[in-house]
Amino acid sequence: MQSVMIPKGLCDEIDVMIRQFIWGSTSDNKKITLVIWDSICQPKSHGGLGIRSLHDHNTSFVMKLRFKLVTDYSSLWVNVLRSKYVVQGGLPESLSRGQYSFLWRSLSNIWPLIHQNLLWSVGDRRNINCWKDSWVPNVGPLYKKIACNSSLDMDCSLSDMVTENAYWNLDFFLLWLAKDIIH
Repeated sequence: MQSVMIPKGLCDEIDVMIRQFIWGSTSDNKKITLVIWDSICQPKSHGGLGIRSLHDHNTSFVMKLRFKLVTDYSSLWVNVLRSKYVVQGGLPESLSRGQYSFLWRSLSNIWPLIHQNLLWSVGDRRNINCWKDSWVPNVGPLYKKIACNSSLDMDCSLSDMVTENAYWNLDFFLLWLAKDIIH
C-alpha cells in the first residue's frame, strides 16, 4: 500500500468491511448507522474517529514517494529509479508508463496529481523552469497564462529571468504576461 496503487474497487471493498466492523454489522445482520460516515472520517480534533478512506491513504503514500523522487537526490533508491527510467534533474512534465515495474507505474499514475499540487520554492532559480513549473502561488505554470508563445523559449530556467543586478526582468515578463500576475 505504501509503494503501489491498490485498485479502487479493492479499496472500496475494504472500506465497506471497516464500516461493517465499526457498526457491528455482518453480511447477514445489518445494523443501523447512527452517524454519517463522513463525520466518522473527520480528524479526532474535529469530533471524528480519524478513519481515512483507504484509496486516499494509498494515494497519499504514493504521492510521498513521488515527492521524494523529485526532491531527494541523496537516497540510493531515488538515484536508482532516476537512472533506470532516465529521469533528468528537475520536474518532468509526464512519466512514461510502458512495461515498467509496479512501483514506477504507480508513480506515473499519480504524477498528474503531484504535478498540479506541487509548488517550487525559488531558491537559486537554476532548477526551476520559468514557464512550465509552478513557482508562483495560486497561478500554476505560467505558460497557461501566455497569450502567444511563438518566439518564447519555453525551456528557460528561472535564473534566466533575473538581470545582472539580481532583480527580476519585469520588462520581459510584461511582454508575455498580464500585469495582475506580475504584481
